[in-house]
Amino acid sequence: MKVLVIGATGFIGHHLVDRLLKARHSVRALARKPEAAREVERQGVELSKGDVRDVESLVRAAKGVEV
Repeated sequence: MKVLVIGATGFIGHHLVDRLLKARHSVRALARKPEAAREVERQGVELSKGDVRDVESLVRAAKGVEV
């Protein structure tokens, strides 16, 4: 399953990403600052640059995701 995680660089989001990857899900993370998300990117997470306050970036990030 492909999952979009908003806040993947935060405390809860980082742990969520870990669990999703261990469960063999595909993960995409919405990141305001992709340079701050390099650690999750190294884990195999796809980054989508954007912000929750920007509807267009949310739509882009959610395209093709199931959850």
